[in-house]
Amino acid sequence: MTSRAGNSSRDRSEIQQYLIAAQRKIEIARYHFEELCKQLDQQGTVTPTDAPPIPVQARFEGVVVSIIAAEEKVKEAIRRRYGVARKNSKKCESRYSKLGQQLPALRNWYEKPLLNDIQEVRNLAIHHHYEKMPSGLVGVWKIDRPESSNYDGPRELRKYCQAAKSLGCELSSIIPQIEELLRQG
Repeated sequence: MTSRAGNSSRDRSEIQQYLIAAQRKIEIARYHFEELCKQLDQQGTVTPTDAPPIPVQARFEGVVVSIIAAEEKVKEAIRRRYGVARKNSKKCESRYSKLGQQLPALRNWYEKPLLNDIQEVRNLAIHHHYEKMPSGLVGVWKIDRPESSNYDGPRELRKYCQAAKSLGCELSSIIPQIEELLRQG
């Protein structure tokens, strides 16, 4: 079966638009992180039963959702380049794996435990719920660790989002290489 995607300038432009959109999602995550820090700095005393205020939770979820949206846009660019339907998960995973072999920085990025953790927290935030608990310090909340997570890093909102933002910046730095590989075919 030959690939229909990536053959025309329109297809290439569409792929490029997905990668630009991924970069923008990472910038949105940065923005949410900066706003989260401002919100956290404004918080007063927290009692053990206090959930984070809505602006804090909204900025936290903005970081998490934006990082995963960026990842999904990169994957969509890869799928479109090779004409792979999203529902064909085996073929999609094969394509991601092949690109990861060509670009070790991408493979290493996908293997980071934080990425899986962020995906799980995002899914919990959207489809279920996740635990948000005060840490006993003024204006500091932690999120519970998803059961399937191997991430051992910080759970406190500010530090977690700092790590997520850094993960997004790593992806941002390799998007030009991804674009070049997709252009080459």
